[in-house]
Amino acid sequence: MTGSVLAIDVVDRAGRLHQLVLKLYTREPTEPDSPQREAHILELLRTSDLTVPRVVAVDPDGVECEMPALLMTRLPGRPRIWPRQTERWVDDLAASAAHIHATPIPPEFLPAYARYEHDRPTAPSWAKQPEMWEEAIATIEKPPPPHMKTFIHRDFHAGNVLWKAGALTGVVDWLHGCWGPPEQDLAHCRLNIWCNQGPAAADAFLNAYYRAL
Repeated sequence: MTGSVLAIDVVDRAGRLHQLVLKLYTREPTEPDSPQREAHILELLRTSDLTVPRVVAVDPDGVECEMPALLMTRLPGRPRIWPRQTERWVDDLAASAAHIHATPIPPEFLPAYARYEHDRPTAPSWAKQPEMWEEAIATIEKPPPPHMKTFIHRDFHAGNVLWKAGALTGVVDWLHGCWGPPEQDLAHCRLNIWCNQGPAAADAFLNAYYRAL
């Protein structure tokens, strides 16, 4: 949705293989600094114990790559959207989320969380119970309740988590990392799990997160 992601193998003059990722960003008027933002978060995480890509180079204006770009190291593994065994998978996701939220990054180095802007939704014309839709719409339009703040991924879900041989190997796509409510990561991930694996798996993820704290 934000561009293209390319795997690149580079052999240097000494014959060493470097496995890299080149991320090319769509020029979005609302997010003109995407490469710098993601590179900034990755640099903040360089000394943490989270397994994330390392920044190699940044082309913020697309001078070299024709599109704004970020070159980084490639982590092993692939996303697992449809696991064969949901229980271990849910536990790994929950432990990874708890690990992110416990990572000690000073808030002054991070952008602040902000809700995405959107037009106010309306009950669809085919709704048999429009009053329930209106109640739900009124709820999401309310200001958020009081909450603690931590470092969050902001787009945490199984598609941004990598596994290899059944083990979690890292988390990618840090463009929206910020200082905000951990519930945002939990809700976003639960929604994705609910859509793919059902409500029981979504609840199991939340319970596993609380156990991992």
